[in-house]
Order: sequence, then C-alpha cells, then structure tokens
Amino acid sequence: MTEETAVETTKADRPISITLISLCLFFGALTSAWLIFKGYGASFVPNTVLISIGGLVSLVCGIGFWLMKKWALYVYAVYGLLNQAALLALGRWNLFSLLVLVMIIYFGYRSLSKMS
Repeated sequence: MTEETAVETTKADRPISITLISLCLFFGALTSAWLIFKGYGASFVPNTVLISIGGLVSLVCGIGFWLMKKWALYVYAVYGLLNQAALLALGRWNLFSLLVLVMIIYFGYRSLSKMS
C-alpha cells in the first residue's frame, strides 16, 4: 500500500447533509445578492441590512461547512439566534425561518465530530 492510498482511506468523507447545507447556504447568499441588487427593501433600511448581513454570513458559513470546519456551525448558530431576535423585533418572524435554522444546526451538530 502506498502513502497516497493510505491517506485516501483514512480521510473522512463529507456527509451528504453537510454538502446539502453548504449548497443551500451558497444559494442563500446568491439570493440575498439578487434581492439587494433588485432593490428589495430599499424603502425599509433594516431589511436591506438584514439581507446583506445574512448573505455574507451564508457565504462564509457555506464555505466553512464545505471545508468541514466547526467554526461554521458556531458562527451560523450565533447568527441565527441574532437574526431570529431581529426578525421578531421587526415583526417579520415566521415559523419557516426558525425551522430552517434548527435543521441546519441539527444536521451540522450531528456531523460535528467529523469536522476539524
């Protein structure tokens, strides 16, 4: 057995749930950019700020999840809690936003031991 083969067999594969989370976060970042450039929420500044921050965090955490980094889960969890509080304060909270947050944190936490 060569060194390359030994390294390949010990390398942990990325779980499909983490791959899907990462792709969803990338899509969320693209959607956020599209909403900002289309002028969504331009008359209501907090919407634009939330969408901008959400897009940036989605992109960063999507990259972190793709690279199997633990910090991506921690950053997304903190951002998610702050986002839920902001949505509640603005009167724009709904159950779907909480459901997406909980699903991403749950599946990320299940794979936390495989992350570095």
